[in-house]
Amino acid sequence: MGGDFYDFHFIDENHLCFVIGDVSGKGVPAALMMAVCKTLLKSKAGNDWSTASIITQVNIMLPRNACIP
Repeated sequence: MGGDFYDFHFIDENHLCFVIGDVSGKGVPAALMMAVCKTLLKSKAGNDWSTASIITQVNIMLPRNACIP
């Protein structure tokens, strides 16, 4: 578990959202962090199409929802 992070989903029938990244660490904590990131990114992309805005909002939210001690 852990390592590369990639995901995609269709926002609507004409728009595709995709994310590529890397998660530091291994095991369950890294997998949990990827799951949290995936959920936050998908949630924010549904309401906002600005890449900068989505990433900024997710970066603000991650410390509050961090799974890694």
